[in-house]
Amino acid sequence: MFLNLASRPFRNERSPRVLYAALWFAVVLVTIVHGTFAARLRPSRTEERRAELARLEGKLERMRAREAAPATAVDAATLVRWRGLKELVDQRAFSWTLLLSDLEPLVPPGVRITSLSPKPHPSGLVSLELEALARSPEQVLEFVTALEREPQFEDVYPLSVEDTGGQRRASYAMSYAARPVSPPDSVRAEPPS
Repeated sequence: MFLNLASRPFRNERSPRVLYAALWFAVVLVTIVHGTFAARLRPSRTEERRAELARLEGKLERMRAREAAPATAVDAATLVRWRGLKELVDQRAFSWTLLLSDLEPLVPPGVRITSLSPKPHPSGLVSLELEALARSPEQVLEFVTALEREPQFEDVYPLSVEDTGGQRRASYAMSYAARPVSPPDSVRAEPPS
């Protein structure tokens, strides 16, 4: 048995004091955060934003005016350079592999191609000049006939045939329309099921 010698009953006053201090700390923290946001909304800060907005609107108006203005004329030298660059890009985009795969089965035995000169056109056709060596005049005509039978070679004309010591050097001019390339079976997309 315990004897209580206290003059008053015990009360736990520490918990309410801690709670009261935490509430005051939260109020002070919210006040500081509120003050920070209020400082950001001061007139001096909004003036900076308004100046930036006016600068961006001016830039937008200048861009719209430049877009609405008529196109400037380009001098002849620049046009020549642009055409040259376009021809280089067109030649770069030309598929040599496709042309050679189209020609390979058409070349008769005894005929050897010595030079190819493609010139792409905007229409998609390619002007093609070709030189070949053949053993006989019959092989020269056989090659022309084989080219004319294929749909991708149009307007096939022999330009010249020269006798060069037992061989015939033949030059041909034609239009070449490359057939569309289909991707290999392994690359084709499967339809969703």
